[in-house]
Amino acid sequence: MKNISDDAVTIAPHVHKTLFETERIRVLDVTVKPGDVAKMHSHPENIVVVLEGGRLEFTSEDGTKKESTLTESAVLHNPAGRHAVANKGSAEIRVIQIELQ
Repeated sequence: MKNISDDAVTIAPHVHKTLFETERIRVLDVTVKPGDVAKMHSHPENIVVVLEGGRLEFTSEDGTKKESTLTESAVLHNPAGRHAVANKGSAEIRVIQIELQ
């Protein structure tokens, strides 16, 4: 199970909302408004379905920054990891994130 102090919903409740949860999966509604920042947090392996796309900046634990453009209707697979995220664009970004616990 997740370390609650490092959990995305605990760290950034203004961005991550839990829609559904069992012992094996958790479904999050993630909305990142322009200018929003979610401090360093973790996710287990997950699938993301992009509902509204835009540009995000991800910062890894070592401080490396990577910009990513999310395209509406894209489906992405992400390994477990830690990052901070910031919406550097002008569009609100919304995804459904399915965490595999």
